[in-house]
Amino acid sequence: MGVRQHPLFARWYQMKYNCTNENMPAYKNFGGRGIDYDPRWNDFHTFASDIEDAIGLPPSHKSILERIDNDKGYWIKNLCWSTMKFSANNRRGNVRYSYRRQTLTVVQWCEKYKMPTQKVFGRLAGGWTLPEALGLKARKKI
Repeated sequence: MGVRQHPLFARWYQMKYNCTNENMPAYKNFGGRGIDYDPRWNDFHTFASDIEDAIGLPPSHKSILERIDNDKGYWIKNLCWSTMKFSANNRRGNVRYSYRRQTLTVVQWCEKYKMPTQKVFGRLAGGWTLPEALGLKARKKI
């Protein structure tokens, strides 16, 4: 198998260039804010060997390399395999709402109460409270 066909190659390439290439659109969210990676990983084979030993190959072709702490870089103790859905809920820009001692993103609340995401986002943007937007409380008349 060639290096480019290796299941870790695309993930290595993306990690490396998001952290180092100022021309990449994602650079501002990675290298531009200090996210780095183990310098030994400039070599793909070292990266692949370290990842395979620590967390294994990706469980599926949809798996992404996730940083456990979004404020830290790509270092072996800060990585795990994840899904796009989990990763989207782990972004630092997400707004989280607390209700009944539970704090979740809007998407997670929508999944929990089986509500359409766009509808809830629209209601929240219109000044509704989270329980009102989710249909858990009647909307107060203004």
